[in-house]
Amino acid sequence: MTILSALTVNELKIAYEQKTIVNNVSLTIPKGSITAIVGPNGAGKSTFVKGLLNLVPIQQGEIKFFGQSYQAVKERIGYVPQRADIDWDFPVSVIEVVLMGLHKTLKWYQRFNSQHHHVARSALEQVGMEAYINQHIKQLSGGQQQRVFLARALVEQADLYILDEPLVGIDKVTEKIIIQQLHLLKEAGKTILVVHHDLNTIKQYFDHVILLNQELIAYGEVETTFTPHNLKHTFKDTHVIVGEPYAHA
Repeated sequence: MTILSALTVNELKIAYEQKTIVNNVSLTIPKGSITAIVGPNGAGKSTFVKGLLNLVPIQQGEIKFFGQSYQAVKERIGYVPQRADIDWDFPVSVIEVVLMGLHKTLKWYQRFNSQHHHVARSALEQVGMEAYINQHIKQLSGGQQQRVFLARALVEQADLYILDEPLVGIDKVTEKIIIQQLHLLKEAGKTILVVHHDLNTIKQYFDHVILLNQELIAYGEVETTFTPHNLKHTFKDTHVIVGEPYAHA
């Protein structure tokens, strides 16, 4: 039987030191969609993503990727973390960062060859970063760093891409490049899940939206889900104006 869902979550709960961060989340992400995860500061958006990827423990619930466990299909999943989660002092060049995305293609005794370098260079060209190939990653601007990590995700040839706040603190040129690449991936049948902070671009960039504030407030197609009623329940006492970015977590 053909599995049409890229991700299925049932009754997910995540807690730290007896404090519940994410609770009772159930949803199904269809294959070939691009979905935003939206919610106020402290809503548990990044925690939710990390729980999906086994980066933080979950207390209860079931998570299936393409009908299987994360461990069974983790090579089909690409992940771009928040920039704040990355050690920018680690001594690594731009090309070396992108090559990291190809590690899963190597046997333990193999090293990167000319073909691997060609693939990495091509990915950097896609995001407009080929001129910085030998620079230390720390020397780049925030937007340039984010493009490099997108290039690393691109070489993984994943079926599902999860990006945590990829558009925070970047320039408009980088934002345009990232969104173009994500939509090209969607057109190729890939599934994209993005923690996003700018309410004004939800309808322009995404076809599905998850409204999260510790619990799942609403999930579905943007046209029917991204409504003033659901936004009011998501942000509660926070005054939200569509057209202005909100504080992110």
